[in-house]
Amino acid sequence: MSDGWLKLSFDSPKLDALREMLARKSARLTEVLSVKVAALTFMLQSKIVAKLSGEILKRKTGTLAGSVTAVTRTDGSTILGSVEAGNGPSHVYAMAHAVGVSRPYEIAATIAKALTFQLSVKEKATTVFAKRVIHPPIPATNFMWNTLDEKRDEIIQELGRAVADIFKEK
Repeated sequence: MSDGWLKLSFDSPKLDALREMLARKSARLTEVLSVKVAALTFMLQSKIVAKLSGEILKRKTGTLAGSVTAVTRTDGSTILGSVEAGNGPSHVYAMAHAVGVSRPYEIAATIAKALTFQLSVKEKATTVFAKRVIHPPIPATNFMWNTLDEKRDEIIQELGRAVADIFKEK
C-alpha cells in the first residue's frame, strides 16, 4: 500500500463460492421472498384496518378502512410490497387523517341543497341541515407510517429468517 489508499479485492475462492450459491438460489430466493413480502403486507393491512376501526379513528361508515389494500409486485429481482389507503372517493378523507389539517376549513353543499349530519352518534341525536359548515383542524394520526414503524423490526426479522432458511436448504 505505497500510495496510501485502501485496496479491496473481491477475487477469492470463498467469494466465488458465494456468488455461485446466490446464482443457484436466486429463483428460490425470489419465490420465497415474494410469498413472505405478500404475507407481511397483508399483516400490515390488517393492522391498519384495525387502527381505522376503533384503535385510532372511530369507525362510522367503514369506507376508509375498506379502501386499505395490500399490493405485492415482482419485477425481475425487485420485490415491492406496499399498503395503500384512500383510493377513490375516500382519498381526501384518508389524507386529512393521515397528515392532518392544520387550520379550520369550510365544507359546502355542492350536490344537494344542504349538508345533513348528526351532532352525535346516539340514536336520538339531533339532525342538522346547513348550506356550509366550518370544520375544525384535524390532528394527524399517521396511521400508515406509525404502523410500519411499529412493525419494522418484525418485518426485518421475518425477511432475514426467510433468507437464512433458503441458505440452509441443500
